Amino acid sequence: MLSFDDPSFVVETIEFVHSYSHSQDPRVRSMAFRIMLQLHKKGAPLELSIYEDVVEYLDDDYEAVKLAAIELFWTLSQLYPEE
Repeated sequence: MLSFDDPSFVVETIEFVHSYSHSQDPRVRSMAFRIMLQLHKKGAPLELSIYEDVVEYLDDDYEAVKLAAIELFWTLSQLYPEE
């Protein structure tokens, strides 16, 4: 289980999961986005730095990736409305 008491561990975990969003396999890409959303729902912060990647995948060839990216895009837009 992820310990949210150590902020550096949480950031490292999100970065690790985010690295999988660049996978060639669309199932892995969509799951990476979904895991980041789940971690955020449990209290992990989402960094604005992932925004550009999320926008890139809104135009993915695979619907599952697009849907996960849309959910993450919406969440980021709620967290950072002025950006």
